[in-house]
Amino acid sequence: MLLRRCRITSVGLLRQFLPNGLLLPRHQQRTLFNLASNHRHVTKRLTLLSPPQQTMDVIADVASYSEFLPFCTASDVLHPDPGNANKFQANLKFEWGTFKEVIRHQVTVNKEGFPSSVVSVAEESRIAKSVRYTWHFEPTKTNGTEVTVELGVEFNNIMHAAVFDLQIDQISNEMINCFKDRINTAHLLKK
Repeated sequence: MLLRRCRITSVGLLRQFLPNGLLLPRHQQRTLFNLASNHRHVTKRLTLLSPPQQTMDVIADVASYSEFLPFCTASDVLHPDPGNANKFQANLKFEWGTFKEVIRHQVTVNKEGFPSSVVSVAEESRIAKSVRYTWHFEPTKTNGTEVTVELGVEFNNIMHAAVFDLQIDQISNEMINCFKDRINTAHLLKK
């Protein structure tokens, strides 16, 4: 009896609960292969024409995230770590459909040498036990930046992991494009 219930497609089940437009079109959906694990790891690489320092400054400017990132409606930077000016905490509020939550992140900015990095580790939330973003920045020969973004997540339950599997390509591409637009216009924001 239990096995028959489990044969319901996760996509059909998820369509009932998610707001319209959040699932990929049927021809772009992929099978969920790793249903036994709540852990997910995604790596994205991109080359930007902006210099590494400008690129890193935008990523490290967590206070501005609510101005350009989808689903982020508030981004409040708290007091920096008294022992390290390159460490601070930030509260990020996310709203997605009926989901609304403020998640605290510990952010560390490593500006010394290359590859430089920005690492953000989130405290446990309603959907995940742990979330870790790591941005690495390497200069290119043309004064651009090679960026590697790594996301590691341990979800609280398999349904959250399944939603992640269905949406990660669409959402990560949208978020990366928002960061790219912000980086490309960063020089305009300083004036």
